[in-house]
Amino acid sequence: MSGRARAATPQQVKERTVTRDADGLPVDVDWAWWTVLLLKPDCHARGLVPAVLRDIGGNGRRVVSVLPVRPTWAQLRAFYGVDLRADPSGWAAAGLRAALCGTRCSAALIHGDLAAPAVNALIGASGDPAACYPTATVRGRFGNDSAAAAAAEGRAVNNLVDASASVGTVRADFLVWFGPAYAGLLAEAAGAGTGPGEW
Repeated sequence: MSGRARAATPQQVKERTVTRDADGLPVDVDWAWWTVLLLKPDCHARGLVPAVLRDIGGNGRRVVSVLPVRPTWAQLRAFYGVDLRADPSGWAAAGLRAALCGTRCSAALIHGDLAAPAVNALIGASGDPAACYPTATVRGRFGNDSAAAAAAEGRAVNNLVDASASVGTVRADFLVWFGPAYAGLLAEAAGAGTGPGEW
């Protein structure tokens, strides 16, 4: 048997052809099966990225990809939906910029049924880790900060990880952190991704 690869047949090429939208993403993606995480600097500094991904990548969910990122202000504004008109003092925007712009973070792509609401519930309903304690959520188990302490010190709260707010924001969040260059990840959902056991 020859070691040379065989040329794809026209039928195989047709089957591999993916119709893409104006942003370069496959048009037939069911975004209810996806969510995007931002693993924040405190999660990295405390060595908790593997533990957090293990917690999230279970019960039918799969960690498909993890990408190191250093967020820009434009990415943060898009991901967090920062509306400068709703923050006339600029305090919230300044805290977000100081805490995350250019810092060591990771974006993770998660696949699973109703991924966005399921992962948000697993992370913790409140952005305040103190309000999540002692629940079996990521922030409840690993959080070591509080919104009160952060406000007193004039900084953003350290709460480890944030995720797509809802199914309706996942597509936009994918574009923010991964973009069309990583669209192949969406088409390969049925393939082998990074499972929880590998974290």
